[in-house]
Amino acid sequence: MQKYDVALKTLLQASGISILQQLAGVHLARWINTELPQMKAPRLDLLGETETGELAHFELQSTNDLDMPLRMAEYAVAVRRHFGCFPRQFVLYVGQAELRMRPELIGPQFRSYYELIDLRQIEAEQLLRSAAVGDGILAILGHTDDLQQTAREVLGRIAQLPLEQRPLALQQLVLLSGLRGLDAFVQQEAQQMPILIDPMENAILGPAIRKGLEQGMQQGLQQGLQQGKAEGLQEGRLSIIHRLVKHRFGSVPEWVEVRLHALSGEQLEEVSDRLLNAQRFEDLFGNS
Repeated sequence: MQKYDVALKTLLQASGISILQQLAGVHLARWINTELPQMKAPRLDLLGETETGELAHFELQSTNDLDMPLRMAEYAVAVRRHFGCFPRQFVLYVGQAELRMRPELIGPQFRSYYELIDLRQIEAEQLLRSAAVGDGILAILGHTDDLQQTAREVLGRIAQLPLEQRPLALQQLVLLSGLRGLDAFVQQEAQQMPILIDPMENAILGPAIRKGLEQGMQQGLQQGLQQGKAEGLQEGRLSIIHRLVKHRFGSVPEWVEVRLHALSGEQLEEVSDRLLNAQRFEDLFGNS
């Protein structure tokens, strides 16, 4: 579930409040930081405050976790300790398998209850009609008789978004479609639709990108010339030192060639100073 959490939370927090109102019957006014102290698993998925001041806690679940009732009870107690009141709790099930979790934890003189909601309870068509972008993307998880056609309609919604919003929306759709085994289909369909265009062909982005490329090429050329000059100077120094060493000793062993090539310009100047008094090749390199 972890790999889907970010996409689902982002969609629900950004524009999915209408879905939560339909499914849970709560009217959220704001989201609350979900980091809670002194808990084994301190981060809730989503915690919001309703218009009447009631807390609403939402957990997102893609598998049937038989320990879910215990987890929700622990969350409820932690929220009560931190905020001074118990939240109304919901588990939004987005998995493909049949829902088998229980919505309550019952023990001697104890009961903890939360509302268990299968996202397939809401019609995909209803979500597609929503003006909220997030609702349209979440339609891939709703109830539909033709999942592939629903995916095409969601892609059509994404194609109508402003250009800068399309990549993220498409990424979220591909990720969530994996919950319905449809990610490969969505990627294939996306390639056949004008969702992502070549920015070089855009009347606004194209010239800016070309200008940036030209500036980058000029900077690269200047850097290349500077690097070439430095390398040329180094090669010149090395060639002079090589000729002087050969004149001094008659021949240059391979190991000396290797060591000379590994020296910096400053080190080569030091070799030239030592060359006048050097009696053997080792003297050229001092104590190094």
